Amino acid sequence: MALIGGTLAGMVTMAFHPTGHALLQDFERVSLINRAVHSLAIAGTIATVFGLTGLRRQLETRRSLADAALVSYAFGAVAVMFAAIASGFIQTELAAQGMAAGDAGQESYAAVREFAWAFNQACTKVFVVAGSIGIALFSLAMVRDPRFGAALGITGVLVALVAILATVAGMPMNIHGFGAIVLGHGIWLLWTGARLVREN
Repeated sequence: MALIGGTLAGMVTMAFHPTGHALLQDFERVSLINRAVHSLAIAGTIATVFGLTGLRRQLETRRSLADAALVSYAFGAVAVMFAAIASGFIQTELAAQGMAAGDAGQESYAAVREFAWAFNQACTKVFVVAGSIGIALFSLAMVRDPRFGAALGITGVLVALVAILATVAGMPMNIHGFGAIVLGHGIWLLWTGARLVREN
């Protein structure tokens, strides 16, 4: 249930994720949404990793592969939490300070916001690659397990490969690009969570 809930939290985050332009245009309203959805994203990330520890215990016969999968995904999760902090809290605070500084301070704050955006992008890419490797390794561990089935295992490997290739190819990690990654990961995570619920 933690795996399912955490995944759904990530999907809701992307569905309601505001743009930087919207934040500057309607700061009072959008800042609340921005902080709320990124708080949800952080909570969802923690829940997802907790859920994956349950998956790890179910794959005892493939312990080394499952351990490597959990470690890889968990390190990616740390990176995406930093991305959420940068986008949800640092960017929001910088936008507030920039508006308070008026026209004279906009240029200097714009440069700092660009750095925060670059940091967010870097952390997001680390998550996509590390998290996808984790999903691929979990999928390889479960592909011959009748409780999960080959279809789920193969789907996980394909989702992971597509996500990694898209990232290496330079796909921007904006709402649309990263949203597609979250959806792909989410399909595998929800399917896996449903299988774990059925087994327990």
